[in-house]
Amino acid sequence: MTIASIVYGKALAYALIPVVLVCISVIFWGYCWRLTGTPIEKRRAMMTGTIVLLLYLVYPSITVKTLGLWKCRQMEGIGLVFIIDPQVLCDSKTHRMWQDAVGVPCLLLYV
Repeated sequence: MTIASIVYGKALAYALIPVVLVCISVIFWGYCWRLTGTPIEKRRAMMTGTIVLLLYLVYPSITVKTLGLWKCRQMEGIGLVFIIDPQVLCDSKTHRMWQDAVGVPCLLLYV
């Protein structure tokens, strides 16, 4: 397993974290409502507050991991090299695919 594949997996995991956090928040507040019988207005407000807080907390990590996919440096005689894993060229099809499939949607949706 290469360093680049680990970085790509982390970027994908960070891309999925907001979706997972929203689902967990909705399930949690739905379950709490059944236990306590709180009014729907209060439950929605608490659920919204929870989602906003969690997304606020993970935003810096998502931004760093997403922008990390474009950490490339020009090397003489070689071309653009991925700084995190110097064995990977930034012009390779695999690297471009990860940038396009994970990086660009994260930039548009989250960052």
